[in-house]
Amino acid sequence: MEEAAKRAGIHDFIINLPEGYDTVVSDGGKKLSGGQKCRIALARAFYRKTPIVLLDEVFQYN
Repeated sequence: MEEAAKRAGIHDFIINLPEGYDTVVSDGGKKLSGGQKCRIALARAFYRKTPIVLLDEVFQYN
């Protein structure tokens, strides 16, 4: 999972959470920004080795 998070650019954010990768986020990730949600979704796709990933314009911003 860590490698997928690094590829998605969300690893540093995750390791700075109170419990790191074990941190429980609120229902629907209400306390996460839109960008953080997108990067987590991308990390999940990398982790699952999804053969096809469809990206929307929200992924055009760093």
